[in-house]
Amino acid sequence: MPAAAPRPFVVCVHDAAPPFRRELGEIVAQLGELVGRTLCLAVVPCWQGRWPLTGDRRFCEWAQAAAGELLLHGYTHATSHPRRLWSRVVGGANEFGALGAEAAHEHVAQGQAIARVAFGGDLPGFVPPAWHMGALERARLRACGVRYTVGLVRLTTGDGAGIPLATWSWDAGPIRTAGVAAEWIGRLAALRARAVPCVALHPADVRRGYLPRALARVRSLLADGRAPALFHNIAEGMA
Repeated sequence: MPAAAPRPFVVCVHDAAPPFRRELGEIVAQLGELVGRTLCLAVVPCWQGRWPLTGDRRFCEWAQAAAGELLLHGYTHATSHPRRLWSRVVGGANEFGALGAEAAHEHVAQGQAIARVAFGGDLPGFVPPAWHMGALERARLRACGVRYTVGLVRLTTGDGAGIPLATWSWDAGPIRTAGVAAEWIGRLAALRARAVPCVALHPADVRRGYLPRALARVRSLLADGRAPALFHNIAEGMA
């Protein structure tokens, strides 16, 4: 009988935008020693509304060379209502939390428009900033070129099929020490049957000293016999 395929896990680097090129370079360099290019970069098309990817060709070329998969990570990654309670908790990162349906889908369309210029086509995978979908709808996301959405605890395809994720992440907003509590979300989610482990890193992890913990988690998954994969591999396996 053929050997069973190795169980997958995914590494995804969020907040891929020009202002963080130093931190992103350090993260990707260290991950490369463990998983090569089998990692995802969640790119922000116009960080904070001030850094469009179309204005930095070198960064776009670096992103395409560094990762096996690029994901759409919102449009600006910034909320329009930073004073709301949850926005304060996540440091104003929940871009879609306060948007109505029309504005939310327009943000996705604007993000894809930049992606087409920057990378040559729509990005089929979508990661909502702060994992908050807000008023976004699967059917309308498909019209924007999105084929699957990556949440904190679930990957969902455009037709509604899903698979559970166990996400380890350490960037839980402006409070550095909240990263320890956020790590436990992954530990608890990993108790679910069929949950695919996902290690999510952010530029802030470098500044806050969490990068070694993330790398240790990747090494642990490799030692457990798991193999690095990309989100599109997981989505295609559900078809």
